[in-house]
Amino acid sequence: MPCFPSKSRSRARRTRRHDGCIVNREMASDVSPWKLGGLTVRELARRVWREIEEDAVADRGAALAYYFLFALFPALLFLTALLGLLPIPSLMDRLMEYVTRALPPDAASVTQKTLREIVRGAHSGLLSLGVLGALWAASNGMASIISALNAVYDVPETRPFWKHKTLAIGLTLLFSGFILTALVLMVFGPKIGETIAGWVGLGWLFTVVWNVISIPVVVLLVSLGVALVYYLAPAVEQKFRWVTPGSALAVVLWLAMSAALRWYVTHFANYNATYGSLGGAILLMLWLYLSGVALLLGGEVNAVIEHAAAERGAADAKAAGEAVPGEALPANVFRLPVRPAARAAVSVTEGVARLARLEVELAVSETRRVAVDLGLASAVAMVAAIILVTGLTVTLAAALAPIFGADWRPLLSAGGGGALLAGAALAWSIYRVRHLGVLRETFASIKETWQWAERRLKSGTT
Repeated sequence: MPCFPSKSRSRARRTRRHDGCIVNREMASDVSPWKLGGLTVRELARRVWREIEEDAVADRGAALAYYFLFALFPALLFLTALLGLLPIPSLMDRLMEYVTRALPPDAASVTQKTLREIVRGAHSGLLSLGVLGALWAASNGMASIISALNAVYDVPETRPFWKHKTLAIGLTLLFSGFILTALVLMVFGPKIGETIAGWVGLGWLFTVVWNVISIPVVVLLVSLGVALVYYLAPAVEQKFRWVTPGSALAVVLWLAMSAALRWYVTHFANYNATYGSLGGAILLMLWLYLSGVALLLGGEVNAVIEHAAAERGAADAKAAGEAVPGEALPANVFRLPVRPAARAAVSVTEGVARLARLEVELAVSETRRVAVDLGLASAVAMVAAIILVTGLTVTLAAALAPIFGADWRPLLSAGGGGALLAGAALAWSIYRVRHLGVLRETFASIKETWQWAERRLKSGTT
């Protein structure tokens, strides 16, 4: 990674990075994420625009819209089947009313007919089918996001297929949990606030405060979900702080885009007159496409800021094309060799033989550890996924229960607590799988041994 050694002889102004580079502390201290990695706003915009063109963000946004659309219908199947199983009167009538408002008349008529047939035939098998279909389709969309973010960071996908797919499914469940919680707060927030106010006896003031804080809480939940995707999806190692600016920008852009599109359609465009019953579907595709572009744009901003910080000597920042900070230093950057003193006292032959035996032992030990970690993480992830889906379902029922006078407190305690614990367990499983590091220490040791033997042979000490 590009590194700029300090020319000052003052020890107070010099520091050594974890990769051995000497950098200027004053330069590195001014490259935090929220200082744009040392860039001006104009320079950041110029670099981001160049990266958008190079990474074909518009084309990748179209691919994401395609996957999002295919994930939408299995999710709709799951939700309608779930609503059909909930003992809440007139719930489907309200859903049909929202469908009528959102879609053109012809499309709304067909959709209502389909939804009513699904609800009348709702059973656990259909619910399970909807869960599996929605999860598989949504994980394909998440896999496309992972591929796009790898292109944003200029790194290849080095993880095996099973690890890539497991990560996509885990991120899908995690992100869906944040989005579902945000939707419940956004749609049923006022009713929930009124119910809590009446329950604890705080009156109208609590309701007003609840309605005010629920909006930033929803934005924070969505931002956190997006940040976790930026943090876990690409095949790179990074600090969480480097993904925060792009996460905030992506959510702001998404909210602004949604509001602008709604205003434009309301005041100017008449898609029903132009496209007939397809107008709603075309608007949906346009909204999904712009949402995908906003998501990728946030990733581009994160990558540009971190790469700029790496150019200015930030120790935990990656340069373009690096998966780990400092893994690809140029030849003219001095790095202190790490070599045990015992190696210098033995011959090359004895040293290589002795180190080979140690590396075999290290490989066996590391393989055993990876197998145990993988088995544990997989088991926890499967159990957590089941508990998470169940907890979110119960939480959704608890959110809807106060509207119809049902007792929501036991449902909220059980569902919310279970969903939070399952989400934490699932996040831990994803983190463990992502940081398995299969034989990483062994390969690093072999590489170090080879370099040591090469230096000894070149120096003529045998």
